[in-house]
Amino acid sequence: VNLGSRELKKPLFAGVTPSPVTDYLLASVVAGGVASVVLCPAEDVRIRQVADPTYADTAFGALSRLVREKGPLASFGGLPAMLCKQVPYTMGKQVSFDLFCSLIFSSLALALAGGDGAALDPRAKAAVPFLAACLTSVIACVLSHPGDMVLTEYFKGASLPVVKGFSVAKGARSSALTKPPPVQSTLGAVRAIIARDGPLGLFAGLKARFLHVAAIIIVQLVVYDAIKQALGLPSTGSH
Repeated sequence: VNLGSRELKKPLFAGVTPSPVTDYLLASVVAGGVASVVLCPAEDVRIRQVADPTYADTAFGALSRLVREKGPLASFGGLPAMLCKQVPYTMGKQVSFDLFCSLIFSSLALALAGGDGAALDPRAKAAVPFLAACLTSVIACVLSHPGDMVLTEYFKGASLPVVKGFSVAKGARSSALTKPPPVQSTLGAVRAIIARDGPLGLFAGLKARFLHVAAIIIVQLVVYDAIKQALGLPSTGSH
């Protein structure tokens, strides 16, 4: 969704501002917004099932229960939180990839082919998207992690039933009632995380995210660039 949507929007935003980088950023913001709308229900279902394994046996069952109990638009209450994750993620992944590919390609062409990119060894060209994807994955993970924490806090808190001003997880004993986290809004989710763990709580679990998400990003971007070339388009950064 991210990559395809941005490729469609790049020509629309070309020349909107004097800076090509700013044009890329604008296209990425819009693409991230589109992805946020598409992914909101799926993310809501995923977090509810993780927070409460008894919520439903399958993702489809969880979605059906959510629609039945709270209406078809219930998941979109978390759209601002989803935007906090998806827009920085899209910007960090796609714009950084374009810039790193251009930088690495130009550097290799200058060092190995006297500045002539067309004469660059095919093996060196093949290494460009992989190296760029590795660097991009770090930036995308760091930029999107606080938003991911906020999104999880929002949907996780929203999945807990409230009883007379208190919130309790499924299966918890009544004596363990605690005041619910302020997750009525995206800002409330941010406040809840900071109140509980401090500002660095927004980056809790970042190392684990590097292992999981970075690997996915690298594969996505390398495959994306390979598909572009298979369709007759130039490799990212080579033009």
